[in-house]
Amino acid sequence: MIKTKLKTTQTNKISMRNVKLNIIKDDSNHTNIPSNITNIITPTPTMVLDTYVKTKKWLIDHVHRNYFPRNPEFKILYDLLDRHPSKLEWKNQNPISFKISRSPGTGSLVMYVRFEGLNKYRIVSWVACSKGKLAKHQQSNNPDNKLNGAMRYAVRIQVSNYKKSHHTQTCVLCQSTHRIEVDHHPLHFVDIKQGFLKMKTSKGDLPPDKFKWHPKRGNFMFRDGTKADNYYDKKWKQSWQRYHKKHATYRYLCSTCNKKTNQSIATQIISDNSK
Repeated sequence: MIKTKLKTTQTNKISMRNVKLNIIKDDSNHTNIPSNITNIITPTPTMVLDTYVKTKKWLIDHVHRNYFPRNPEFKILYDLLDRHPSKLEWKNQNPISFKISRSPGTGSLVMYVRFEGLNKYRIVSWVACSKGKLAKHQQSNNPDNKLNGAMRYAVRIQVSNYKKSHHTQTCVLCQSTHRIEVDHHPLHFVDIKQGFLKMKTSKGDLPPDKFKWHPKRGNFMFRDGTKADNYYDKKWKQSWQRYHKKHATYRYLCSTCNKKTNQSIATQIISDNSK
C-alpha cells in the first residue's frame, strides 16, 4: 500500500514537471498550454477593448509597462491593434512587443508597437484602434485638410525643439501644469500658414496636391524628393519649414485653454469668410 502511494506520488510529480516544461517551451504562442491549468499559470484574457472609454481606462491601469508574447496582456493589445482601420495597408503587421507610456509634453497616453522586421518601436494610434475608425480630419479627402496636416507634420521638430529648450511647462493663462501643449502665439499657426501660402501663390508656386499617408501615425506628409514631381514637393516643404522657423513663436497652454483658444480662432475664421 505504501509502495503504491509512493509510486503514484512520483508519477504525479513527473507529470507536473513535464507540463511545466511544455508551458515554458510554448510560452511564445500559448497554443499547447493544458486547458486544466490555464487559469492557474497564464490566465486567458477575455477583455475586449472595443470602446474608447474602456480602452483608455485599461491603458491608464497598465501605463509605463512593456508587454511581450509571454504576458497575458499581449493578447489584449494584439486584438486592440487588429481593430486599427488602416492595418491592412501596413508593410509590417505582426507585433512582437508593446509599450504603454505617456507623452513627456502633454501627458497623453501613447501606445508604442514593435513589429517583426523592425528594430525600433512605432507609435500607433490607440484611439483609432479603440474606435475602429480614423478621426474626421484623417478620413476626409479634402485637399485643404491634407495640406494642413502635411504642413503641421513638416514643422513638428521645430515645436519639439521648443519643448526641449523650455523645461518649465506651465499654462500662461491659468497656471496649470497638467496636460501642457505648445501653442503658436501671438501669430497662430493658421496665420503663419496663410501668410506663406499667399507669398508662394503670388510667385506662382502652388502647393502640392498629392501627399503620403502615414497609416500608423495617422498623418499626411509631403512626398520624398526622389522623382521630378516629388522633388518640387520637397523644395516646397523646405521653403515652408524656413518660413515657419522665422515667424513662429510659442507659449505653453493647458489642453483646456488651448481648446478654447482654437475654438475662438475657428469662430473668427468662419466670421471672416462670411463677410
